[in-house]
Amino acid sequence: MATALDFPDYYGSNLAALNDCMNDVAYYEYGTSPEATGLVLVFIGYDKFAAHCAHAAQRTLDIVEDNARSAILIGHRMLCLVQSDSPDIHFAPVGATPVLWNDAEAPLTSVP
Repeated sequence: MATALDFPDYYGSNLAALNDCMNDVAYYEYGTSPEATGLVLVFIGYDKFAAHCAHAAQRTLDIVEDNARSAILIGHRMLCLVQSDSPDIHFAPVGATPVLWNDAEAPLTSVP
């Protein structure tokens, strides 16, 4: 994310620094511009990150959501798409909103 969004050299590579930098991105300091239609972050294979660092994976989604919510107040659209190869991936609500499967991709559940 730091490279893709052109975080400054002083980025601290921790969750607090990620939150600070995402706030700057939300307010167009770097990473995007007001001329863009919006910003879409795409996380691919997120299940691997979640399996390795569950707390950081959950917190990262919370940080992105919180800053996207702030960004919309100034008309900046920020969206995050999360792809997983595991049907068993689960997250606590992000920004008080449950994380749901895309209905077209939801895992099949067995009926007793």
